[in-house]
Amino acid sequence: MKDLLAILKGFVPEVGSLLRFAIKDSSSLKPQLLHSARKMGAIAPDADIGKFGMKKLMEAYFDTPLYTEAVERFLFHQLDEKGMEEFIHQINSGDISVKLSPKTPHGHAGLDPYRDYLKPPKSDSSVVTAVKRRLLRTDLSLRCLACDNSRKRKVKMITKHELVCPSCNSRMIALLHPMELNRDVSNKKLTKSASLARSHGERAALVIAGRGIGPDTAGRILRKQLRDESDLVKAIIEAEITYARTRRFWD
Repeated sequence: MKDLLAILKGFVPEVGSLLRFAIKDSSSLKPQLLHSARKMGAIAPDADIGKFGMKKLMEAYFDTPLYTEAVERFLFHQLDEKGMEEFIHQINSGDISVKLSPKTPHGHAGLDPYRDYLKPPKSDSSVVTAVKRRLLRTDLSLRCLACDNSRKRKVKMITKHELVCPSCNSRMIALLHPMELNRDVSNKKLTKSASLARSHGERAALVIAGRGIGPDTAGRILRKQLRDESDLVKAIIEAEITYARTRRFWD
């Protein structure tokens, strides 16, 4: 408690930015983030989110309007930002004095982290299902490297038959994410994409539908010994999170 008082007396009244930084990785934020995700349609209203799911949800939506709403709801309903600033001001000005005493049962209970109450059920299936649904709905561009024929198809419609050019029957069909359509894509990248599509078929389309997943990353994912499609989607989620963290270096 002495340490806490020493810290509080070193604060300036405007602690909003410090609070927002302190709670960004807090487990206490998870219920608010889950509420905001359901409210904004990021996950189904009855989704069953477990430890893996919440971690991925927090990482995937960090620094987005969804995350910002969760933080502001948490500050408003549980921390009382203005009240805390006023409390710190009164301690620093001497209007409030604090007397130290041994721990009481009530004070001891106040130190509990309440993790058992905040921890959601253990399941990651709803996040995987939601991401897979989004991937299957993604429109990819199918570009023939032999005759330059180009088509658009949703991932869920891409089959081995679609990976053959309707104009020249070539099987070198590059798969391009919508993010690539307004960019100059190198011949090397197109060739790698087409090779993945020829070797892995529909699975290659699902992986390349991930945000920021180019042929090199897609190739690494597809070479992994994954048990099933659920593990494949989890690998895509990991790659998307990595891209989100590093995209400022690539864009």
